[in-house]
Amino acid sequence: MWLQAILTADDLMHALQELTPTRIQLDEDDSSRSLSLEPPTEVKFRDGEGALVRTSARLKWDVVGITVPVALRTVQVLLIPTIEQGEDGADALVLQAKLEELDLSALPGFVEDKLRNRINQALEKPSAFVRWKFTKTLDFSFRLPDSVVPSRELHLSARWGAIRVSEQGFVMAASFSVLASVPPGEPAIAGKTR
Repeated sequence: MWLQAILTADDLMHALQELTPTRIQLDEDDSSRSLSLEPPTEVKFRDGEGALVRTSARLKWDVVGITVPVALRTVQVLLIPTIEQGEDGADALVLQAKLEELDLSALPGFVEDKLRNRINQALEKPSAFVRWKFTKTLDFSFRLPDSVVPSRELHLSARWGAIRVSEQGFVMAASFSVLASVPPGEPAIAGKTR
């Protein structure tokens, strides 16, 4: 059995508006280096790649021991989704952010390139990824009504998933297995070994 969901630009815009403003620490050893993202102004999808999010931000970076805050009028971030298998064997949806554009018009271009590269190096660390172990979240059981005899519980278990990016959004599919069992304390069903 398959379950498919599409996260549209409006859906992602709403979710990001709920999550912002947010601050991302860019250096695990130096809390003064951070990128604070404001609510998005635009979300669109790049087919086969990810979601482009346009927003504004504030960057704090230390220069010669002095923390310099920089207002970024425009920032464009690419959110890249993948499915990864965890150490426990469960699939997880992973979102990685990559800074594509930032408006540092007050600074020379080589400074902008260097900062973008340094920020992206920080965002490439696994500790910066957003992970959702959807196979664990989507596992659930429920008891069938008392009018169903003999009593049973139905277990739906997400086994694995896939994701792709289209111009319409993130398209995610999860594969499920279905299993029925006798609730604890109930008599076994004749002919069933479970």
